[in-house]
Amino acid sequence: MLSVVSAMGQYVQRQKPEQCLLCAVNNAMGYELVTEDDFEAARQELLQTHRKNKHSTAGLHRKRKGRPGRWSGSVALQALFQRGVKVSKVRGQNKVKRLQRMGRAKEKVLLLVRSARGDGNHALAMNNGKLIDSADGTAEGVTRTTWKRHVRTVLSAYVLK
Repeated sequence: MLSVVSAMGQYVQRQKPEQCLLCAVNNAMGYELVTEDDFEAARQELLQTHRKNKHSTAGLHRKRKGRPGRWSGSVALQALFQRGVKVSKVRGQNKVKRLQRMGRAKEKVLLLVRSARGDGNHALAMNNGKLIDSADGTAEGVTRTTWKRHVRTVLSAYVLK
């Protein structure tokens, strides 16, 4: 992974293909907290637990020919739990306005969204008042314009502490 600290002092980890969730977690935290191996270990643990309890393993994408990626949100949450990070889901009405306020208030937030670019689901981060997109390596202030450029629909959001 390529990690960059922008001129404004913001940590931004650029992603490899299909690894936006991993980079979004690290960008939200402001440093490299988890690696591909951590995500794969969390995925394996979830697979074992789901199989043991006879739950569906759908969404726990299998590693494809040595290329990790396309992890589900539950894998990220499991990896964060294993690292001792407290995660709380953002719920309720007016979620977008609340998330924008949280971003401006410099909270650490992981966003699972439908991309405004029209290329499917994507993971973004908010940290230090910035909306961080690992796909293009940008960290921009949390404004309505920035939000509309990156987010079409919020699927789920989590505050990290």
